Amino acid sequence: MKTRTALAFAIVLSLGASALSALPATAQSRDALIEALARNPRAVAADPDFVRKMVAPETIRHAPAATFSTHDLRRMATRTVGSAERRQLAAAVEQYQLPSVDMEIYFTYDSAVIDPNAYGSLSTLGQALSDPRLRDQTFLIAGHTDASGSNGYNQQLSERRAWSVKAFLVANFAIDPESLIAVGYGEENLKDRFDPVSGVNRRVQLVNLEVQ
Repeated sequence: MKTRTALAFAIVLSLGASALSALPATAQSRDALIEALARNPRAVAADPDFVRKMVAPETIRHAPAATFSTHDLRRMATRTVGSAERRQLAAAVEQYQLPSVDMEIYFTYDSAVIDPNAYGSLSTLGQALSDPRLRDQTFLIAGHTDASGSNGYNQQLSERRAWSVKAFLVANFAIDPESLIAVGYGEENLKDRFDPVSGVNRRVQLVNLEVQ
């Protein structure tokens, strides 16, 4: 990962073949981001109790059962998320097909310093998250890397970059810091498992954990 400067943004945690869809990076206007993150009609229609179980799932495929109340999620936003919790979040995201987007965010070489070329995309995101349709909801900011470099290095770098994205949004927009959970996944959830060093794996994902 040391030779790469781009990371993904958002939060879908691809555990195998996930059904989650994400907007292409070229289609991310403020309104497109709001539309993608504000609702998930297919999941809601399939399960009337979707919202409660999304936050406090009774059973989660591929992971131990987990219960996250809104309070739990917001406390999680104030600290580093441990490996067990981040995997439980990933499983819930996959099982409930939570709405998410991918954004290409660039960083200074081998660091978590955001490159000025990424300010425009992050500003658009900040505007979307500040909109009344999204303002009171809780989001996961998940950093992902490709498989080049060591596991430990990639994990730490993805986590620091996720926190950098959160810090930018909180500093520049009226966004509650407890509504953004920054998590690093390193190379755990590759988007393209057949090409572990592909650029598509270097992403930051944003996932809405509390669809209204």
